[in-house]
Amino acid sequence: MDTIPYFLTFFLLIFSIWTFLGVQKYQNTISKKNTFLEIEIEKERKNEAKLTTVSEKINDLEKNTQQQFLNIKVAIVNLDFTLKEIL
Repeated sequence: MDTIPYFLTFFLLIFSIWTFLGVQKYQNTISKKNTFLEIEIEKERKNEAKLTTVSEKINDLEKNTQQQFLNIKVAIVNLDFTLKEIL
């Protein structure tokens, strides 16, 4: 009769240790996953910044190209007007 409380205490101790180790393992896994996600989010932020910079460069090139086309059109009109004056 005296062995039953000892057995239950031993069983409770083993169960507590097993549960504690399981929780620790789970927390480590979650911590690793969170770290991985933070790294991936940071990579995506850097990619976003690069893409924004590239987009701004493309817009600048487009504006410059439009300005150059406008200058060419003006030069053609001036040349055409000058030729008409000569003739």
